[in-house]
Amino acid sequence: MKRFSLWFAVLTVSFLTVGLPTLALAQAAYTISDESTVVVNGASNKSDWSVKAELVEGTVELADGVPTSAQFTIAVANMKSGKSLIMDRLMRGAFEADENPNIEFVMSSAVASEGDSFDVEGELSMAGVTNPVTIRLTRTQDEAGLYSFTGQTDLNMRDYEMDPPSAMFGALLTKPEVVIQFAIKLTS
Repeated sequence: MKRFSLWFAVLTVSFLTVGLPTLALAQAAYTISDESTVVVNGASNKSDWSVKAELVEGTVELADGVPTSAQFTIAVANMKSGKSLIMDRLMRGAFEADENPNIEFVMSSAVASEGDSFDVEGELSMAGVTNPVTIRLTRTQDEAGLYSFTGQTDLNMRDYEMDPPSAMFGALLTKPEVVIQFAIKLTS
């Protein structure tokens, strides 16, 4: 019995001194690169429209290339259409940017789908309302070994209690359905 206890103690100490550092190396933390983009695409009764996040900040943790946690923040004031200051003002008004200056996402889980795709679930907060979302993301890896994730999800502004922007005394009406496209690049 003493011999078993001694071997068990040796194996336990070996695992704690050798095994745990090995496990810790499998998980790595990254920041979201300033090359990342989030684009919101929509339509109105006059034309299609698009706004782009100029600054996406956040962190992602990966274990063997699989997301284990993620969070990002987009300042509404940094979202721009690149076409019209009026459109930018209307968009900030829809988000109630003075009271809710940020869009935030916090991941709760990622489930491998097919190939290098994942169904990422989490909570998306915008305009003071938080809802669960699922985003299908596809992973790629560059020559330096850094990961990127691309994907999109469909949302309805009304689910976030947002009034779709309108202009010209109602002659321009924005549809409430939007498509959010993600191109997230990670850096160490």
